[in-house]
Order: sequence, then structure tokens, then C-alpha cells
Amino acid sequence: MESKVKKRDYFWNSLGVFSQTITSPILLIVVSRTHGEAGVAIFTLLFSYSIMLWAFNLWGGRTYQVSDLKGEFSLSGYLVVRLLLGIASLVLAIIISIISGFDLYTLILLVMLTLFKTIEAVAETLFGVLQTNNQLFIAGKSLFLKSILGVGLFVLVDILTNSLLLATIAIMMTNLFLLICYDYFSVRKWVNYHLKRIYTYVPEAYAIMKKTGLVCIVSAITAVTINIPRIFLFIFHDDDLARFGIIAQGVTVASLVIAFIIQPRILGLSKELITNRYEHFSKSVNWLIFITAIMGVLITIGTAFIGAPVLYLIFRIDLSGHWIALITMIIGGIMNAFVLLLFNVLTIMREMMKLFITLIVTNVILILMCIWMVSYWALLGASLAYLICMCVQAIIVFVIYRNSIKRLSGSMM
Repeated sequence: MESKVKKRDYFWNSLGVFSQTITSPILLIVVSRTHGEAGVAIFTLLFSYSIMLWAFNLWGGRTYQVSDLKGEFSLSGYLVVRLLLGIASLVLAIIISIISGFDLYTLILLVMLTLFKTIEAVAETLFGVLQTNNQLFIAGKSLFLKSILGVGLFVLVDILTNSLLLATIAIMMTNLFLLICYDYFSVRKWVNYHLKRIYTYVPEAYAIMKKTGLVCIVSAITAVTINIPRIFLFIFHDDDLARFGIIAQGVTVASLVIAFIIQPRILGLSKELITNRYEHFSKSVNWLIFITAIMGVLITIGTAFIGAPVLYLIFRIDLSGHWIALITMIIGGIMNAFVLLLFNVLTIMREMMKLFITLIVTNVILILMCIWMVSYWALLGASLAYLICMCVQAIIVFVIYRNSIKRLSGSMM
């Protein structure tokens, strides 16, 4: 029976994460066909801002929540954190728009994209409830439905109206409808929560944010890293923004693939850690690293042979003259996948300070590299700077993990 439950969870989680993975590329395909290279440039820039705000909104996210086996905080507390940070994210989106000098249309588009990602963040908390109660398959079904219906409506509205704003509102409303009518009703028996009593959970929400503040900062920094080269391209060579947005899809896909690999294992890894089965925990993590490496090699080989032609067929944007930048970015994305994998593992282990310092230092170095490399070498410079940064991060984060597991294993002797 337990084996059937695991197979069911893996199937639906795999299908759901796969559907979520292809959502962003499909949206870019539609935008490239209906709005051209200029549309892709602005859409990818705004989408990248919304992802950074989404990372902020995941303060005390699902990995921490699911691995909270001691029940330190209530489910309602985690949910209120998400709602409060959602409001803060929308305010920040408006501030970013004003600072960037966006017109009203672009401002509203960024707010709608941020609201779309905020709804995803709220759903993540509900998915955490489902996962801790061995109902992960429901989360997978939700992701699948949102992707199919949301993308379908986005395409339909964009074709009929030729408006990115209305298409974005359509996909956002789809997510909101399913959040209320499917996600919430799936967890209502485990969540004792009512909007009229939101103030009763605010103190606990504050305690969660205080406890998980370092996790949030680290998560936000990992989301910002890919956008540092993008921002400098916007400053020095904005004509390369669309191309960068397309090749950076590899990084987005890698991030979601890691979510697919690690999310079903969080509960099991947490139980191994809390029961002091460090050797088994280490073997499980090594297996996840091995799977990530194999997938990375296959992706790199595939990109080297057919990457540029396939991307041209899909997006109608020529990348043949940027083959090195494409491969460089893909390898950087794979290194990013390693960092994200070990970030989740270190979150379960509650080992965050060294990771925080590593990300701060390497991102400062990335900024300095981008000032020089992007200004001189444009897209290639952005890709090389990102690759160097991610390789350094991957090596240091792996060393932090190995030292942490050795320390824990040594404490049992």
C-alpha cells in the first residue's frame, strides 16, 4: 500500500512539476510570436522581477515548513506569513516600477505578474500541508491543472486582444480560482484558518519570519543571482535582453527540475536527519547529486548539438552567433542546480550562515565582474560572469555540506 502511495505521489508530482517547468518557455514562445523581440525583452525583464519578489514571498517556505517535524509553528501561521509577504511584494513591485521609470501599462503588468507569483507562493504553503499529510499527489494535480488552463487562457486572450496585460490577468485569475476552489478545499480539514481572525496569527507569523529570516535571505539571493547579469545587460546592452531571457530559460528549467527531484524527498530526508541516520542521509543526498549530474551532462550535450536551431524554431530569435554564450549559460544553470539542491539540503539541516556568507560574497564578485565583462562583451560577458560565479558557489556550498555532515556524524561517535 505504501509503495502505491509513493508511486502515485511521484507520478502526479512529476507531471505537475513538468507542467510548471514548461509554463515559462511556452509563455515566451507565445510572446515572441505575437509581440516580437521587443515584447520578449520587456516580458522577461518583468518576469525576472516577479521571480525575485516571489523568492522574497517564500520566506519560511515549503522546505522549512515540511521539515518542521516537531511542529514548532502552526499551519495557519505559515499561511499568514505568505499573505502578509504577498502584500509587501505588491508594494515592492510598485516601488521597482517607479524607480525604473516604467509607464503605467508596464507598472500594472509587473503588478499582475507579481500577483500571479504571489498566488503560487500561497499555494506552496498549502502544498506543504498536503505533503506532510502524505497527499503530495493533490499538489501535483493542482500544478498540472494550473499550467494547462492558465497557459491555454493566456494564449487565447493574447491572440484575441494582442495585450500582454490582459493575457497575464487571465493566467493570474486562473491560478487564483484554483487556489480557492481546489487547493484550499483540499487542505481545509487540516487548516483552522479564517480571514476575520488573521490578527490572531500575526504574532506567530512574525516569529516564523524571525526564525526563518536567514533562509529567506539566502533564497532571495539565489533568485537574484541570475538577474544580476540581466540588469547589467539592461544598462549596457539592452538589445541583448531578449536573447539573454531565452537562454536563461535553461536556468529556470534547472531550478524546477531540482524542485522535482528534491521536493518528494524532503520529508524522508528530514526523518533520516531527526533520527540521527546520518550515513543514510548522506547516501540519499549523494544519489540526488548523481542524478543532477547525469541530467546536467545530457542537457549540455543536447544543447551543444541542437540548442540554437531548436530555440530558433521555437522563439524565432537567432542564437547561432551566440553558441558559446548559450553553452556557457547552460553549464552555469547546471551549477545553479547543484547550489539549489544543496541549499534545500542545508535548509533541512538548519545550516544557513556559511551559505549566506558565500552567496553574499560571490554575488558581490558577480556584480564587479558584470560591470567590466558585460560592458565589453555584452551577452557573452554576462554568460561568462554567471558561469564563473555559479562554479565558485557550487564548490564552496558542497564543501560546507560535507563539513556539516562530517560534524554531525562525528558527534555520534
